[in-house]
Amino acid sequence: MKTSIRINSMFVALAFALALVVAPGTATAAVTFSLPSAPQNVTAVPAAGGFTVSWEAPSSNGNTPVTQFVVDGGHGTCVTTVPGSERSAFVPAVNSSAASFKVYAVNNQGFGPGSTASVSVIPQAAKAGFFAVDNMGVTTNIGSTTGNFAKLRIRSSAYFGSVSTPSGNGAWLLANGGRIVALGDATVTSSPLTDPAIQIVSSYNRLGYYVIGKNGQVSASANAPVIESTSPSSRVVIGGVPTSSGKGIWLVRTNGKIDGIGDATSGALAKGQYVRVVPRATGDGFWAITKAGKVVSFGDAPTITALALNVKDTALAANGDGFYALNNSGSISALGDVAPLAVTSVSGAIALVNTAKVSDVKDIQIDAFSDFHGALDYTKTTAAGFDTYTSGSPVLAANFAADRALNPATFTFASGDNWGAAPPLSTVFDEMPSVEALNFMGVDVSTFGNHEHDKPLANVNARIAASKYKWVVSNYSSLAEINARNFNGIAAAPWTIVDRGGVKVGVIGLNTPETKEVVFPGNLGGITIGDVLGTNAAGTATKTQVKAAIKAARQAGADVVVSLVHEGFGQFNADNSAAEGRLLDIVPLLEGSDIVLGGHSHLKYAGIVSNKLVAETPNAGTLYNRIRACVDTATHKTLGSRVEHVTPTVKVPAGTALAATGMNQDAIASIAAYKANLGTKYNVVIGSIADVAPNGGTPAIQRNYETGLGNYIADNLRTAMGTQLAITNGGGIRDMLPAKTFVPTNASIVRPSWSSLQSGYTTSSGPWKVTSSGPYTLTVGDVATVLPFGNTAATTTITGADVWAALENGVSQISLGAGRFPQVSGLKFTFDMSIAANSGRVTAVTLTDGTPIPKSTAVTYTLATNDFMVAGGDGYTMFGGLAKARTRDVLETVVREAIIRDSANGPVVMSTDGRITRIG
Repeated sequence: MKTSIRINSMFVALAFALALVVAPGTATAAVTFSLPSAPQNVTAVPAAGGFTVSWEAPSSNGNTPVTQFVVDGGHGTCVTTVPGSERSAFVPAVNSSAASFKVYAVNNQGFGPGSTASVSVIPQAAKAGFFAVDNMGVTTNIGSTTGNFAKLRIRSSAYFGSVSTPSGNGAWLLANGGRIVALGDATVTSSPLTDPAIQIVSSYNRLGYYVIGKNGQVSASANAPVIESTSPSSRVVIGGVPTSSGKGIWLVRTNGKIDGIGDATSGALAKGQYVRVVPRATGDGFWAITKAGKVVSFGDAPTITALALNVKDTALAANGDGFYALNNSGSISALGDVAPLAVTSVSGAIALVNTAKVSDVKDIQIDAFSDFHGALDYTKTTAAGFDTYTSGSPVLAANFAADRALNPATFTFASGDNWGAAPPLSTVFDEMPSVEALNFMGVDVSTFGNHEHDKPLANVNARIAASKYKWVVSNYSSLAEINARNFNGIAAAPWTIVDRGGVKVGVIGLNTPETKEVVFPGNLGGITIGDVLGTNAAGTATKTQVKAAIKAARQAGADVVVSLVHEGFGQFNADNSAAEGRLLDIVPLLEGSDIVLGGHSHLKYAGIVSNKLVAETPNAGTLYNRIRACVDTATHKTLGSRVEHVTPTVKVPAGTALAATGMNQDAIASIAAYKANLGTKYNVVIGSIADVAPNGGTPAIQRNYETGLGNYIADNLRTAMGTQLAITNGGGIRDMLPAKTFVPTNASIVRPSWSSLQSGYTTSSGPWKVTSSGPYTLTVGDVATVLPFGNTAATTTITGADVWAALENGVSQISLGAGRFPQVSGLKFTFDMSIAANSGRVTAVTLTDGTPIPKSTAVTYTLATNDFMVAGGDGYTMFGGLAKARTRDVLETVVREAIIRDSANGPVVMSTDGRITRIG
């Protein structure tokens, strides 16, 4: 059976890992790691352009250091993140409204609770800082709020740019002769050039400056990262632009050729005679001015059609979307999406200086989920006079709509496995109901998960064609075979941009390379899914490919980049509390990405890793992540972000008609229509079961232990196929029985009652506690939900050595929660978790009657399994492939017919009998 998730080990909630602290000569003592408590005594005062928020440390750090503090004033404010050593933060104002703030401490375990809110205060106006300078050194205030600067002590016939100090209370100017002039609180710290100086530019970190020489030399001031210095050459440079990595500079020649130094890549502008370069604060682009006054954009620089003639000096506008040009006559032109200055002409001026900070902050919101798995239907409970609807597409769509109403700059993303391993309400209709559900939810972008490939690429293309959202994936060898365009005519791509509310969000995607092992061979066509964690040449190439996608999104103007990664959080390290799993390993490699949204493992996680917000939700829409972030569109920097895990809920007075609940009516109508078509077939009663047959949980029991449901499926597979042995993979068993995610439309069908154990799923029956007693009715829909893949039974012949190898493979990835764990019939085996994987972890194998199965190629056995496994899926290559095997009946049919037969003698009992012994 096709499988998907790799759920790592025992820990899910963000507050319960154990570490061992051992002192010489003493007993081992357990240390409990937990979330930090709330910061204390939070205050806020007005500051120029925003607020200064201060706080005291939390009373507890959760036994692991606080790594960050996050300051959040709610919608309309700028979420700001600072290091855990800080006790105050400047919070830029998004608007002029009053705000109060809460502060959150973050450690390895995640986000702690918010503090008590500060008193509400009104921000101060931001500084404005434009000055003009003439050749006598006289400064003229043309809109600055920082006051007047004294006359400069030197005279210069020309200036070659200026850079504001970090405080905004000063500036550095480059005068003729390579002299650097300090205004206000500026201090000259750079080394002189042997190359004639032609430009001064700000470093990307805005803490210092570079002086650029005519032949390409670069000198860095204090606090500016040192960039490779080049010796004078025959090239003639008109200026330089520091890149966003902080490790490179583009040097632009008079002919438009661009020389990359440091880690900057070389390139070229359109041919022309260039005289001046204007860097953007983003570090991802610039404008170049020709002798004829044409303004040429490079990288993410917006197009400017107006001419810039006879330019003496330029100054970047505060919003970063254009610049001001001072010409020979003293007039000042606004170029790009910027407002004219209050003073548009200064006679005799030869330099234009802006000491104000280049910044334009925006408050955005992201709604994110993963592994929806076609969980379309909602759950309704009635208590205390209210009807409460949770999960399902109508509820999720309603919650997302409410979030958008609070902030129009809201983006909705999915990290893959939108369908596949789904309830029959989706699978029977070839997953189209799930495609429609995401359309109703208003999803903007999704990446692929392994389950998007449960069927061949023709099916993938048909689902894409019906979707109204974009598709991205950055680690596929080619997208030539994924050639469909979505409903809006947009093809899948390595990256995309969603432009909304004045913010451009770049999105890339990664699917798990495990996909090739867990889908039917051939479903990927000629596509290879690269592994960014690979240490070989292929891994290096994949890293390069993914980084190129991030860079392309940045250069196309992305203010923030979100990575949708179908890889999961696994567990917290018991010794140091660190979050672990492939998702966490991948995060540091995603240079240039700001937010990473995971999936695949079906676990809840939120934290800050490598200065990136990282979050994941459980599957089936039981939770979604609501993320608030503050983005500076002038610099393409994310100033801070915070996540909430939200249970999708609609609560109305009891008896409220569905049409009046506020749930998405299109989603409700879609579910009703599909249920009407489904009901006749899937509500058919086939028997009964004495009690709930558990499945799932954390860890998922069918991926770790013998289960009654696994025994029943394997036993009946062996009986129906008439073989000596049967092995089926636990990951293909997708629900308990009766199926929790299948909701019959016939009210007479007896179902269990469940209550949620949402915080830290710990029961063997999964994230739900059974609160009723059997027997329960079983339907066609129950079996279809438990075995949703449509796999067929397959028979083959294997050797005793193959049996041992198969079982060793089956228990090799238990710590990852892999779906290959074997549920068996006709044999017994023992495995020892203290022995390394693939190193003899399986210690004993016998037939059911106790006869040893030798680890020999001289002895053979007939085996029943499924077509996925016999084809080599989940690592079962020892089964020999489909060419050797015989495929038989659909596995779902085998199990359904067994239930019908066995129920004739009373409710079916599914139990364990000790055929699998786990040590450790």
